[in-house]
This record gives sequence, C-alpha cells and structure tokens, in this order.
Amino acid sequence: MKKLLTLILLLWATVAVAAGTSGGLGFGSSDYDGWTVFSRQIIGTSLGNEVIMGVSFYNSVCTQTATAARNSVCQLLNPVGSGVNIVANTIKCNVGSAANVQVSEFDTARTTVVTVNNLKLTASQVPKGKIYVDNIAAAQSTWLSQAVGQTTPFAGVLDTTYTPMLKPGTGMEIEVLTQNITLNCMFYWSESPQ
Repeated sequence: MKKLLTLILLLWATVAVAAGTSGGLGFGSSDYDGWTVFSRQIIGTSLGNEVIMGVSFYNSVCTQTATAARNSVCQLLNPVGSGVNIVANTIKCNVGSAANVQVSEFDTARTTVVTVNNLKLTASQVPKGKIYVDNIAAAQSTWLSQAVGQTTPFAGVLDTTYTPMLKPGTGMEIEVLTQNITLNCMFYWSESPQ
C-alpha cells in the first residue's frame, strides 16, 4: 500500500510540474520579443531551471589609424536603453608596432561608429551593441586589464576567464598606451535580453 501511495504521489507531482511547460517535464520554450528561449531543469535540483536562449552573436572590425600625439582606441558600448546584456566573447587586436595596450571601462560613446555584422543564423535581430573608433589625448588612468609590450600582431586581449558583461549604459575599450600607433581590433560579442 505504501508503494502504491508513493507511486500515485510521484505521478501527481509529474503531471503538476509538467503542466506549466510546453515541451513536457523539465523542458519548455517560448518566444520572448523575437528571442527563442528554452528552459531545462538543472541536474541535481528539483525546481531550479537554467535558461538557454537563442542568443544573437555579432562581430565588428575596428581600425584607428596612427595619429600624431594621440592614443588609438576601439570601444564596445552597450547604449542606455538597449534592453540587452552584452558579453564580450573574444577581442583580438593588432598594433602597428610594439606598444602597451590596456582594456578600460568607458561609458560614453567615442567619435566614429563602425558597422556591426549579425552572426545569428535565424531571425534578423538588430544589434544593440555599438563599436566606436577614436584617438584620444591620453589613455585612461584606471584599467581593467593590461597587456604590456605587445608586438604586431597580438591576440586575445581578454582571456577566457575574464569576459565582462556590459549592462545598458556601460562600455569597454582597447587603448594603445603609446601615441601615434595604429590599432586594429576584431570584437565578437553576444546579446541577450535583460
């Protein structure tokens, strides 16, 4: 009798939990403002879920030519009101000659906007992230990461353990600390709704 009651309780719990999902117990999907969202149960938990989204991926090339008495800058900015979080997956850069380079936070748009490519294979999402190029009189005094003594080319300005999430209204940039040097960067990032 105890086994029968346990079995009935388990079946009832399965039906009650599965009723709230479209794909059956532990899985579900929905359309969130054009984003495909999938949920699945986290292994080892009874009610915890992780969200797996059809995240949009983007990339852009940024080139700032050498300018006398100026530092070259490439910036990834998540504008105020974008409604997305941006994760910089990879940033690869090269410089015109040996130079020190740093990653800094800078939350104001730089001068010239660059075209962004949509890497999402399904629906056509408009990128919210912006890439800017500029030359500045002096590099930021505070930095998030610094690569000293880089030569042409260098890659992986951000290592895999350091991929910041940019909330709306925040930005990050690659700055060449030596003046009058060309900077080329390739940014790869993903965007997901807040």
